[in-house]
Amino acid sequence: MAHLLFLTRLYFIIITSTAILGLICKPIQVSLLPYGKINYVTQLNTRNAIEKFFRNMTVSKSLFYQFYICGIIYTYFITADLVIFRNGSNGYFAKFVRYIEGNESQEVIIPAYIKKPVEQCIIGLFMICTQVTRRAYECLFVDRTSTNSKMHVLHHIIGVTFYLPICLSTFIEGMGNLGVYGGGKDKNNFTFPPLTNFLTWNILLGVSLFLYAFYHQFKAHKILASLRPKSSSSSSVPSIYSIPKGGWFDYVSSAHYFAEILIYISFVILNKGQILTNYLVVIWTAFGLGSSAKNSDLWGKERFGEKWPNRWKIFPGIY
Repeated sequence: MAHLLFLTRLYFIIITSTAILGLICKPIQVSLLPYGKINYVTQLNTRNAIEKFFRNMTVSKSLFYQFYICGIIYTYFITADLVIFRNGSNGYFAKFVRYIEGNESQEVIIPAYIKKPVEQCIIGLFMICTQVTRRAYECLFVDRTSTNSKMHVLHHIIGVTFYLPICLSTFIEGMGNLGVYGGGKDKNNFTFPPLTNFLTWNILLGVSLFLYAFYHQFKAHKILASLRPKSSSSSSVPSIYSIPKGGWFDYVSSAHYFAEILIYISFVILNKGQILTNYLVVIWTAFGLGSSAKNSDLWGKERFGEKWPNRWKIFPGIY
């Protein structure tokens, strides 16, 4: 059995189930899921003692950067071990895989780990490295978070662990072809494919969508940061927010979330829609960010009333 693949998928199933429960179960919706300005509003509306107990388990939202620092550590280490140094079965990641799988044999072939071509694994790894690097930069140098802004400790735990299974999802079903675990063409490393192998329709289309959404998410985050003057980072929550406009915000209230979903759809395209784990990531992103977008839209209507634009919450033409 492919234990590491099972654990990776299970992670996304669990956090997606939590997000879905949050849509139908008020204690979870009010206590665990909101953060930032939404956290502030729901805190005012919390009445139940259990909800208040869970609500108090918070940390500063300024710790968001830790999500992406951890992501850089995970993605850079794995990419360097597998692709740059091509350590294969002699690398640290391969030893970790064999420990998880519970078998030290180099001859065991696990079909689930040789489904994906090397080219798609390499591109996927570099795409996720690029994404976490940009998000770390934004958190450290672009975003302006209020010192009063909070998030639930569960949100923080998911955040600092999230990019390990995300990184795994980009190559795990082809890591045998990278020489990590039995079944690869070369058990010690792999031969880097010629550049012409990367000029396939799925790679070109997947990378194009990724870069398109990547740019628009960066633009959306800069718009959101510009709404808060630098001097307001320590201000109280009720006095500092305004309506985001420009770019994709002219069409959806949560343009940055829509871009995030497109980024993970690009991985589905990259792999020709043949990798189940990619779909689990998209489903999680759609439900998790969809819930946040719904709360953000409700907050906007409550705070700004008729001034709040009549636009889609997160999916243009759908929701």
